[in-house]
Amino acid sequence: MKPTLYTWNAIITAHINNERCEKALALYYRMQEKGFIPNAFIFSNALRACVNLRSLYHGNFVYSKILRFGVERDSVIKNSLISMFFQCGSVNAAEKVFKSQADLDVVT
Repeated sequence: MKPTLYTWNAIITAHINNERCEKALALYYRMQEKGFIPNAFIFSNALRACVNLRSLYHGNFVYSKILRFGVERDSVIKNSLISMFFQCGSVNAAEKVFKSQADLDVVT
């Protein structure tokens, strides 16, 4: 069976839920090496792993990929970015993402 975005996301999520965030991020990176382009759910999970690790370094790397793939306007991703930046200590970056969001929802 060939992996799909769904299976990659399921495995990454399972690792995060079992507090194996380093492994989750490694899978996130390997998935892209294999030619898969992350969707909003995978980006959101990668950012959640960064929060759990308190890794602004990896969070910024994920953010750069979000910008590269042009999905920064997705509300799930924006909410995840705000959370990641804030929880990793970059309040200014969290505020910048928050202010760039035109369509605020209840979560934001």
